[in-house]
Amino acid sequence: PCPCGGKVEWKKEKVVIDEIDCGILDVEVCPKCGEEYFPEESMEIVENKLCLGRVEAAFLNDDLKLVF
Repeated sequence: PCPCGGKVEWKKEKVVIDEIDCGILDVEVCPKCGEEYFPEESMEIVENKLCLGRVEAAFLNDDLKLVF
């Protein structure tokens, strides 16, 4: 259950975080508050996409100050 008291439901949804498309992933969504929870497999994909997307953006902007 969600902390708000709602019952989370499994869905496949397009996930976009910080303007980076992470693809269609398995997520748990609370219909009451809208909070999304990522299972471990989906979270790994999100983390990899965000890291890669930020590195690509830095190179496009000639910004060499990368912080990991």
